[in-house]
Amino acid sequence: NRKYGGTGLGLAITRRLVEIMNGELSVESEPGGGSVFTVILHGIDVAAAPLEPGEENAVMRQLNFEPARILIVDDIPLNRILIRTYFESSALSFIEAENGLEALTISRELQPDLILMDLKMPVMDGYESARLLKSQEDTAHIPVIALTALGMKQEEFLVREHGFDGYLRKPVLKQDLLQELARFLGHQEQFHTLDKMELNTSPEHLPAALKALAGLQLQWERVHDSLILDEIENFAEQLNEIALRYQQPLIYRLAQELLGSCQRFEMDKISAQMQDFPEMVKSLNLAQQQTLLNPVALQSIEANPEQHIDHNAEAGHV
Repeated sequence: NRKYGGTGLGLAITRRLVEIMNGELSVESEPGGGSVFTVILHGIDVAAAPLEPGEENAVMRQLNFEPARILIVDDIPLNRILIRTYFESSALSFIEAENGLEALTISRELQPDLILMDLKMPVMDGYESARLLKSQEDTAHIPVIALTALGMKQEEFLVREHGFDGYLRKPVLKQDLLQELARFLGHQEQFHTLDKMELNTSPEHLPAALKALAGLQLQWERVHDSLILDEIENFAEQLNEIALRYQQPLIYRLAQELLGSCQRFEMDKISAQMQDFPEMVKSLNLAQQQTLLNPVALQSIEANPEQHIDHNAEAGHV
């Protein structure tokens, strides 16, 4: 598709996998309206859904990395940009390479603290580049993390065999990337139990949080009906950053619900949670007004968000 990209290969692979598992694949399509593909698998055990945020005391975990330099090696510019945007406000700096050969040259000259390496690239692939990096004395100490679109056991075996120190599956989720980087880079961890935070009721934090949320309004309008997981997940990651920066449990709760639903492909929940965004903003605006007269108003809203979000209100109004 020229507009959205892709070869359509994923559908062919899905069909073959469904056939192997004796399942059924059907499609409903409307010209100009889109298509809905349905997969039915029989006799499959379904794991219990994990606890939703709010069912137990949620904990905010924030990783603050010490200054470090990371080399991103990927022939697709958008993949490199995505990783950089995850850390715009951090102490990490980034350098880039488009193939494994460039990575060798840059690593010798600049000695990065860590390398994120795509596997399939022109000129020199990630496997050969990692092997050479680990075979040379001046670069052998640098941790190299593979970025792979495959998740099969043989892929994990190949990654380990070629000297990689770890691997991440594409699309790279921010939380997975943070955890992998934390294995090799200096950092500090901060934990905040939501029901014990005091800063969240402080009026001076709320205006800044609301200003940041206003900056997401156009993005919300663009993605809330699209159900494109990558875009919704990016939106949720930004919500999560705002929640952590300004210590706002109500925002954090929605961000975590969205991230969890994206990872579990729960499209119905994603749709409902995206509709909650404008009502959450409305509730926080109301709380800001009320805290000028009543300091406990915000605390009440954060403790009982469901009482303040009108699910029947018009979703496009903030």
